[in-house]
Amino acid sequence: MKAVWLAAGFCAAASTASAQEFILGAGYTDYNLSGADDSVLLSLEYHATPFYENGAFALGWGGVLSAQAGGDFFVGGGLVGTYAFSPGWSAEASIMPGAYFEDSPLTDLGDTIEFRSLIGLAYHMPSGDKISLAFVHKSNAGLGSTNPGANSLLLRWHHAF
Repeated sequence: MKAVWLAAGFCAAASTASAQEFILGAGYTDYNLSGADDSVLLSLEYHATPFYENGAFALGWGGVLSAQAGGDFFVGGGLVGTYAFSPGWSAEASIMPGAYFEDSPLTDLGDTIEFRSLIGLAYHMPSGDKISLAFVHKSNAGLGSTNPGANSLLLRWHHAF
């Protein structure tokens, strides 16, 4: 009987661990400031095992590090929500406050503290990985004297482990 409980524990641990994800993304950012050089964006995200699940909905913590080709970068963390429409498709939304460091006055978003919001649609591959298309918006939510914001479109690859 102990062997059954031990095996069940290992299976539960294995299924929990597989809910974590690394996400690599590449895309393009449009700065809303006149004269700003729009540029290529690369991002790396980590999504932890969800702490809340209810049917097709899951909520967990995540973190992001993104860098622009022009030298700007953002690091943040916050909440990630997903909703599975079917075994093959899901939607994702997240809000991650963090720190933004601009390389040029033309890409200044108004404050060091910025909020990154994301909405995306993912296709689940048979391997367990996912491919997603996501829209990202960065804004200081009115904390700075200006709030031009920036919008990005990302193609992302999710690898669960």
